[in-house]
Amino acid sequence: SGAAIDEPAVRVVEHALGSPEIVGSPERIVALSEEFLLADLLAFGITPVASTSNNEEFFPGIDPAQVDGVEVLFTPSFSIEELAGLEPDLILGYPGIFDAIPGGYEIISDLAPTVAVGQDGDDWRTQLRAIGDVFDDSGTAETLIAEYEAAYEAAAASLDGQTLSVLAIFAGPFIRAYTTGDHRVMSVAIELGAELVPSDGDGADAAGRVVISLE
Repeated sequence: SGAAIDEPAVRVVEHALGSPEIVGSPERIVALSEEFLLADLLAFGITPVASTSNNEEFFPGIDPAQVDGVEVLFTPSFSIEELAGLEPDLILGYPGIFDAIPGGYEIISDLAPTVAVGQDGDDWRTQLRAIGDVFDDSGTAETLIAEYEAAYEAAAASLDGQTLSVLAIFAGPFIRAYTTGDHRVMSVAIELGAELVPSDGDGADAAGRVVISLE
């Protein structure tokens, strides 16, 4: 008789929206939460086959060399059919993204094992640990957090008491200024003692941004 064939390991991942089975080591991973989740996966040494982005051509804030070959799924227009065509064996997204996609989690999870990373309102540390849980790699999550904490301490002295403006600049020109700490970059800056300018959130969008002119 022939030698027994080892069956790939199967793990059940419990999360806020379900408990999918992940078989073996997924190779065709799709990230649905733009450069935020994409950057976290890259920090774990995981390169997905595709990620959503608010830019049609690239992933803002990420070195193009790191994402060479990663397909851009343009967030405003990508479809379930486009997602299915990627033939994913694992789909990841922060919980809120599933509310924004027609059909939501139920439709997407029919395509492949799908995990909502963490829960709405989690800070980035909790999200990193949730990614570590998905890939059974809590050690890397803790290493990344420790590296951040060291960099945080080093930066605190230079940012404390400084004013800071953070802008999102779109074609047009169309400029939005962040006014709250709801976004990861701003929350870290505020923790370090910086003051956001402008800071008046009246009329801000869901991301805490207000439209400003060139003047």
